[in-house]
Amino acid sequence: MKKLFALILFSVFLINLAAIPVVFHITRFMIREDMEQKIRENPEESELTMLTLSAQEFSCLHWTRVLKEFEYKGNMYDVVRIKSVQHKKLIYCLSDNREKHLLAQYRTHQKTRKNNHQRTSKTELSKYFPAEQHYSFPSGGTDLIYFHARSRIVLNRLSPPSPPPKPIISC
Repeated sequence: MKKLFALILFSVFLINLAAIPVVFHITRFMIREDMEQKIRENPEESELTMLTLSAQEFSCLHWTRVLKEFEYKGNMYDVVRIKSVQHKKLIYCLSDNREKHLLAQYRTHQKTRKNNHQRTSKTELSKYFPAEQHYSFPSGGTDLIYFHARSRIVLNRLSPPSPPPKPIISC
């Protein structure tokens, strides 16, 4: 019974750590395939979003897939075609709200998970390591920082060092 409980508990932790990123990437792949299919079907002009960008703005775009997909002003876009007109780039694209929503959910989940982990680890560490610890000995020393605590350890050094004891030879 204990082994079964341990196995179930381990499975829950494993799913929490590994399953969410896997499901995210599979879902993202399916959304991207859907958008590529829409692009292959040659969408009508009314469905497209046209962005006019200068060469500098175009070079500053955050491409998630080079010349296929980018993020601009908080929205995700899939590129249908790009035209160059008088030092400007006309990008005909489809707005990808499903992938934008998926990324937002995933980032929120990651941030929540990270914050929970940091809060838990700080609480646990503070039980065993107080924030400030000072240890003093008579002569010079060194500062050590471990985890989030700062300690001062001063070592007692003999000056000058004493010679080692002479060996006693017995026959």
